[in-house]
Amino acid sequence: MRWLLVATLAIGAAASAQPRKPGPRHHGKGPPPNFSALDRLNRMPPRQRERMLDRLPPERRHEVERRLREFNDLPPGEREALRQRFESFQRLPPERQDEARRVFRRFSELPEDRRRAIQDEIDSINRMTPEERSKRAGSAEFREKFSPQERRLMREMWETFRPPPPPPSNSPPVIEP
Repeated sequence: MRWLLVATLAIGAAASAQPRKPGPRHHGKGPPPNFSALDRLNRMPPRQRERMLDRLPPERRHEVERRLREFNDLPPGEREALRQRFESFQRLPPERQDEARRVFRRFSELPEDRRRAIQDEIDSINRMTPEERSKRAGSAEFREKFSPQERRLMREMWETFRPPPPPPSNSPPVIEP
């Protein structure tokens, strides 16, 4: 489920990096504030944070506060892992970032119950070995549970947002000269 938060933050980062059109800055809809904005808000003294939040429209302020709470509720190790994943996303070439945003937007357009089913499945797949993933993807249950479009979207999401592989456990240690 953390991949979803990373994706959401990444899309917000891209949106904030793009030039804005004149007019209202935000209507309480659309991408959330980017990760660095959340991190910056988190590090501000409370009074300064309040002044910043007071400038936002009420709906937007509630959304920012909710995302800030979600981020702060994560255990420290998960917050740091999230920071690292976001930084990794930022280092992707622009075309890969664009692809990730397109995949996430398509996912966001699904009905809530289908998003939940896909999220749960991807979370489950992330815990599987490559052999288990292959077996699961080929199973009748999987094909019946998800439409061809949902299966394609999951594959694209997996390829785009999958966690980095763990370092090999049986490889010899790297010795620096």
